[in-house]
Amino acid sequence: MNILLLGQHDDYQILHVAAALEAQRHTPIILDTRLYPSAIALSWEPTNANGTLAIADKNIRFNEIAAAYWHKFNPVSANTQLTSSQQAIASQDAASALNTLFYCPSIRWVNGVGAIRYHQSKPLQLNHVYRLGIPIPATYIGNSPLQSMSFFNEHDEVIIKPVHGGATAQLASRKHQSHAYLVKALALSPVTLQAYVSGADIRTYVFGDVTYSVEIYSQYTDYRDDPKVTAVIHETPRHVCAQAVAVCKALGMVWCAIDWRRDSNGCYYFLEANPCPYFVYIERTTGFPLTENLVRLLTATEEA
Repeated sequence: MNILLLGQHDDYQILHVAAALEAQRHTPIILDTRLYPSAIALSWEPTNANGTLAIADKNIRFNEIAAAYWHKFNPVSANTQLTSSQQAIASQDAASALNTLFYCPSIRWVNGVGAIRYHQSKPLQLNHVYRLGIPIPATYIGNSPLQSMSFFNEHDEVIIKPVHGGATAQLASRKHQSHAYLVKALALSPVTLQAYVSGADIRTYVFGDVTYSVEIYSQYTDYRDDPKVTAVIHETPRHVCAQAVAVCKALGMVWCAIDWRRDSNGCYYFLEANPCPYFVYIERTTGFPLTENLVRLLTATEEA
């Protein structure tokens, strides 16, 4: 079975998943979009809704790819011979051509491009999860200095996050709360402000209806900044496991990692659901069969 892996050739998680697939006699095909279109060719036939990928001297028809694992999409390669306007057009053309692969109905994406792009719309995701009846921290998203000041005044401690992602969260300082700073900063970019929830970081991995949770120990505001972060197995209440499964399905994912903040009263606040999380460290630390479950999703057949 041909399984496409979207990510870099030197990414340890891509190599880990590739090895797991090979151990079960499947054929992993790594698609590093940094090499497109300079070293990878893609062809598309609108009349029969099929295409071809030419990677490393191999031609693979889209309908020969059973499933695809979306780990990381990298910007397409730039051509220094082009002007900036020509490069913008070339990048748009390359992205449009890649969409024929990302939206190919015969390929079972884990996860699909729709789920990836919805994840990049975090404000909508938060509202979606809230409408499921799941608690979220008090949140303001926008670039109004007056509304931001009002939010700061309503909450003792506030977390600052990017709206789209790409940077870690931080605890707001006095500087962040000054009117002069907000006027200047919010003229450049909107921001996400959330009431700080004192408690523990919990991460739940979801594979269809199966869940595995860990509690993450860190002295940092955002544990992703902590080089000494540790994780232990966490016994998550049954209703929270059910909520995790519901969130994964509602957001169009077949697997994900959900980050929660559990307060001193045992309430789990949803923070975000990541459709392409890292997991190898957690697997090695806890012994959870995360790779096995991911491979199961990638190699499932319709009969199964």
